[in-house]
Amino acid sequence: MTIYKPYTYLIGWSSLNVWYYGVRYAKTANPNDLWVSYFTSSKKVKEFRKIHGEPDIKEGRRTFSKAEDARRWEFTVLNRMNCVKDSRFLNESNAGLTFYTLGPVSEETRSKMRKPKSNETRIKMSEAK
Repeated sequence: MTIYKPYTYLIGWSSLNVWYYGVRYAKTANPNDLWVSYFTSSKKVKEFRKIHGEPDIKEGRRTFSKAEDARRWEFTVLNRMNCVKDSRFLNESNAGLTFYTLGPVSEETRSKMRKPKSNETRIKMSEAK
């Protein structure tokens, strides 16, 4: 029987200096499944594997008792290391940014987010990304 243990992990191709930091918190999560039955959910990692082969670094980094704690830790690490903007990392987002920094979003904020944006605003948002 596998014991439920949400965890964060690092995979990498050390000779290429390419990395991915992730979290696993599914009902069957356990660090023992990393690169045995779990190969990340990242499409970018999947594409990179097809071209460059399997990573030589596959490490479970930290375990947690609750999924929320594991997700928060992943968010913290991705932000600290600025992985999304670092070309060495395959990470494309810091999942949960709004939830973990602002808390749950109010209905008022949601309605503002749904409002159509001007072209000028869209350009600014695009440039910010």
